[in-house]
Amino acid sequence: MKKEETNVFALVLLLIALTLEISFIRSTWLNCAIVVGVLSHLICLKKWWGIFWTLLLPLLPALANYWAIQLHGDNSQAMILFTRSFALAALGMTFLYSVHLNQLLRYWHQKGLPSHFTYGLLVVLNAIPVIQKEIQAVREASLLRGKTLHFWSPLFYIKAIFIAFNWRDSYIEAMYAHGFDETIKRSCYRQLETPKSASLTCFLIFLLINLTLLIPR
Repeated sequence: MKKEETNVFALVLLLIALTLEISFIRSTWLNCAIVVGVLSHLICLKKWWGIFWTLLLPLLPALANYWAIQLHGDNSQAMILFTRSFALAALGMTFLYSVHLNQLLRYWHQKGLPSHFTYGLLVVLNAIPVIQKEIQAVREASLLRGKTLHFWSPLFYIKAIFIAFNWRDSYIEAMYAHGFDETIKRSCYRQLETPKSASLTCFLIFLLINLTLLIPR
């Protein structure tokens, strides 16, 4: 059995802790620290679209929250909700760009997640590129017939459903051909482990962000 190091569990734990914290603690500085930290992280990863969506997606709900609360004269609470919207979006973008779902599912499976649930999601994740190719093929075939299928076209989804039904049987046969049995505990070819350095780094990041709570309001 080979051992493979991954920081996915430590990172997910950090994201959950920060999400719960900003949900119950009213602190503008805490929200701003999370946003700045995530933007710095995305800049290091050179995920420019992630930065763009982090700033754009929460803009409308943030303004709506600020306006609704500010009408009652509570400017402090309005600013907290305004920055919290951006902080939640930033944490979501961190999960999107930094958490490897394949590793996360494999890690949870080793910790007791049911096999049929784990491998069902893994099949979906690994089939996404093939699904995209099939969608493109359906569109091109429709264009050859002189028809344009848009994403709101019912015929487009009907064809996609029939393709998915055909794939379902193929995937089931492939899994059982490889010895899959949900009633038997499976062994792991690669044992995922969280290195102590990753856990320590996430813990220090959590403490560093929480230092903003010491800033007087």
